[in-house]
Amino acid sequence: MPKIRIEKPMSRTSPMYLYATEMVSSYYSKLKIKDKKILTICGSGDQVLNAYFFNAKKVIGFDINERSEFITILKITAIKKFSYREYLDFFGINNKTASFDYILYKRIRENLNKKIREFFDNLYEIYNFNGKKLTRSDYFHQRGFIVDPKLINSYLKNERNYLKLREMLKFRKFEFVRSDVKIIFSNKKIVKEKFDIINLSNLPNYFVGKLVRGNVKDPIGYFFNKIIMELKKKLSKKGKIFYYSYSPKSYPNKIAKAMPLFSKEYIKVKKVSSDNGFKIYTKQFKGLSGYGVDRIDKITVLEKN
Repeated sequence: MPKIRIEKPMSRTSPMYLYATEMVSSYYSKLKIKDKKILTICGSGDQVLNAYFFNAKKVIGFDINERSEFITILKITAIKKFSYREYLDFFGINNKTASFDYILYKRIRENLNKKIREFFDNLYEIYNFNGKKLTRSDYFHQRGFIVDPKLINSYLKNERNYLKLREMLKFRKFEFVRSDVKIIFSNKKIVKEKFDIINLSNLPNYFVGKLVRGNVKDPIGYFFNKIIMELKKKLSKKGKIFYYSYSPKSYPNKIAKAMPLFSKEYIKVKKVSSDNGFKIYTKQFKGLSGYGVDRIDKITVLEKN
């Protein structure tokens, strides 16, 4: 079986994330998502799993990277089969501690669909069935700082929560849309839906940053007109779009000297939001310890008026 081609980041075949590095449970717990329909960035799958844990009625994950679906389905399948300790052993705390033990993987591989099973089978073959080498490979984002996933994810806080999520997953069917945010509103799975909450995670910071580097005039206004206003059409009455905002305490760092524009220019974002029919506010919570570049302590919420 041929090796799987690795392409540039933020593509259809970008490296996978073992876990989120944002305080997913903290912000979901402040948004009252019980019985709500949610559209969320998929990423590591933690945004999806925590939404289920907090009893969302329906969750659709989207990502330009199809491997986000693969890691999310792997996690969901593992939760249904592994004990709490086995799950923590398999996925670890980070890339250095994840075992991706092949014996454990064999217990769940038949429950994966053909495409995902062949993908992971191939990776194990490439790395001689050594799961530790696999998780330290270019197929995964290598995190340079340690974030305990139990601090981020309510479903991993303890065994009781883990089993609670397992029970919930019996009655949930995960849906995934592989799409760039620029065109997701026209996707056939999305076009007839109305969502109570849309979780954009870090996407506004990333997207506007690309516009700045591309010398686009008024990148914040451009992002609102091309993305936010289209997503607004997919919101239910009083529906919300939110994204996380970086902490100024993280800057400057080795990667960036200044905060991303969309986090930094809150006053401008507030004005554009108000002009376009949104109530805007922030939700504060305890951020991650340490000074990793993903350190955050608040989300910004755009609520449809």
